Amino acid sequence: MTDVRGTVRLWLVPAVAVLLVVVLLGLSGGLRSGRGSQGRTAAAAEQLDLARWQLVVHSVELVPGEDYDPTLPPSLRVALRATFLGERSTYGFERGLVGVQGTGGGPLGTEEEPSVTSVRSDGFDPDVPQELELDFTWPKAPATPPAVVRVLVHDERLKDNYLFDADWVLQPTPVAHLDLPLTDQR
Repeated sequence: MTDVRGTVRLWLVPAVAVLLVVVLLGLSGGLRSGRGSQGRTAAAAEQLDLARWQLVVHSVELVPGEDYDPTLPPSLRVALRATFLGERSTYGFERGLVGVQGTGGGPLGTEEEPSVTSVRSDGFDPDVPQELELDFTWPKAPATPPAVVRVLVHDERLKDNYLFDADWVLQPTPVAHLDLPLTDQR
């Protein structure tokens, strides 16, 4: 004759333990969905702390093509303050760290070289904030632009590399996004 209590105990104890772990995980928030593919929502002028940078995004403007050539397409200009947090100076702002898209999704422009509008002409020294303007060419800008655009902020991570000092790579998904009003300066 088999021992029914022993068989029940053999299955009941692990089942209760698994159920307890699932309940504790759910109560601690471990079963909630992630932040989403756009990262957390940030406000204008909020400091965003990244691995090697502190960013404060101020505004987004739609500006005309260059004065000397009005046939050039307009650009979306993102004004921000960037502070490099590394130990040694770096040559420039990391391309791809900031992007612009419509609130419905899809990129609105392609990034050009950032133009530094601070007193310093190039490079970033550690812990020295600099005001920047990033221009994103928008070849298909409509006559009436959207009222709001989304600024995406990506972060970097240190990649293992035994040949060079440091190899930072851009993370593919944003860590934060800001929905900012678009000022048309055309």
